[in-house]
Amino acid sequence: MNKNDRVVFFYDLTLSAKVYKTRNPELKEWKPRCPVDLGELADYWKKLKEQDKAWKEEDKKRKQIYIADIDISDDNVILLLNHTDTTAPTRVVRDIPSNKRTKEERTPTSGPDFSCHIVISKKPNDDGTYRMLHEGGSISSGRTIRFLNTLNIKASQEFPEGFQAPHPSGHVDKDGNPVSVKVAPEIKHQGLMDDEFASDLARGSFSNIELIQDLGQPGCLDEDVPNIFKARIIKVEVKKEGIEYITKVGRIGRDRNFKKMKIQFKVDGVSRSAQIDTETMNLIDDTRYVKKNKISLEVRLATSYESIYQPIKEQMLSLRHE
Repeated sequence: MNKNDRVVFFYDLTLSAKVYKTRNPELKEWKPRCPVDLGELADYWKKLKEQDKAWKEEDKKRKQIYIADIDISDDNVILLLNHTDTTAPTRVVRDIPSNKRTKEERTPTSGPDFSCHIVISKKPNDDGTYRMLHEGGSISSGRTIRFLNTLNIKASQEFPEGFQAPHPSGHVDKDGNPVSVKVAPEIKHQGLMDDEFASDLARGSFSNIELIQDLGQPGCLDEDVPNIFKARIIKVEVKKEGIEYITKVGRIGRDRNFKKMKIQFKVDGVSRSAQIDTETMNLIDDTRYVKKNKISLEVRLATSYESIYQPIKEQMLSLRHE
């Protein structure tokens, strides 16, 4: 890929809530509706940035991921996430004609900085999810989601009045008012399927198909199981090949409360695998087969930006409805 190219990945986000740091078993398993929508949540991310709290340290404080810039419009939330890595090798630049080498100046607390642009739609899809376009290369989508969930917890701590949900038991106080519980938003993401996935399934051959049910989840076949048992797995007979058969198996699994499907197949002798959510038929924890689009610009792009780079922003916005 050229220095002026970027790959943009397509994901759907689900927004729910949970209670952190509670010993109450009822609240531990409780999955309340999130008290804020995506746009309102982004307003809290912006407040954290204004307070210099929109960051997360990693690897014993040797790395940091942070919001470098945020732009909230009527339709979208645009984030510039940066990642500083003090453990990265010291960079050396060489000028070819003169053979002059320049070594960058470093301190123990400094390191290369890398940027990632993200566009999230404020308007939900028909199924209640939010579309996210994620620039690939420097920060993985999974790391982005973990970072945003860290910010969500910080926001619930800094602004608790905005993150209250009615107690699941319906308790009221002495004055008859409903008792509220502080919750923190929780974001999960799934990748949209790329055309390459259907193409590889059509060319390849299945070696294994499994339906997976997390034990203890509401509505599972046996909710009263030891907590050391994590999942029930059913192997599916491979009768046909291709995406149509996978869709049929996923629909059967969904109707029987199997939330995940794992498939293994071979393409040109190379083993591949993917996990699929049977409700949405989106990919779980995958990058190879996530829908993607390449954007190209006229200039050589930098590894890091202090603010949202408008040419990247404009091209990513043009991809929103593809």
